[in-house]
Amino acid sequence: NTNAEYMGDGSYAVFPFTSVTKGMSTVIKDDDGTCMVYHKGGADEVLAKCTYFRDSLGEQQSLTDEAREQLATTIKEFASQANRNIGVAYQKITGDLPTENPLTDYVWFGVVGIQDPLRPEVLEAVHKCQHAGVTVRMCTGDNLDTALAISKECGIYDNTKAHIALTGKDFRDLIYDSFALGDEGASRLTPLLFALTVLARSQPLDKQILVLM
Repeated sequence: NTNAEYMGDGSYAVFPFTSVTKGMSTVIKDDDGTCMVYHKGGADEVLAKCTYFRDSLGEQQSLTDEAREQLATTIKEFASQANRNIGVAYQKITGDLPTENPLTDYVWFGVVGIQDPLRPEVLEAVHKCQHAGVTVRMCTGDNLDTALAISKECGIYDNTKAHIALTGKDFRDLIYDSFALGDEGASRLTPLLFALTVLARSQPLDKQILVLM
């Protein structure tokens, strides 16, 4: 979180997107000495960093469990329609420009769903690979719901074939737990790897492990 890029006359800073934070922030210093932090990223990840939200009247409210669940439901609905969801939040802080990207106490502002339609040739290309005996897997930074929706459109994930979809974290936990069990773990892991077709919220390390396995 210390990779800030200070711009111009030092009046604002940018914390670029990373695969760890799943977001980026821009901090702008006002003349009164306060700083406005604007944050965007994967909607579910941004929501987890929020403590407040703006209601329909534009008033700031505490983000109760009920309100958080309602927003999470909206994000899930967007994702199930193959949207890539971008959450937007902000907060005001005092003092100098931060050296670390603030990751808590944001005010939730909204979510935007963006669709990237499949190219016409994608479905046919996937089918050709599968017909030739090549297993096609999707490794993506998208959240699990979005990844599932897109992979179904591509013909990669199929509920009728006992395919498995995991997040990068669940995948890593599965690998590490299997190694700890030795031969028994390996025997359990092998059929799961063959059934794995979607890896969501994945990091570069997950892709390396998948290839090596």
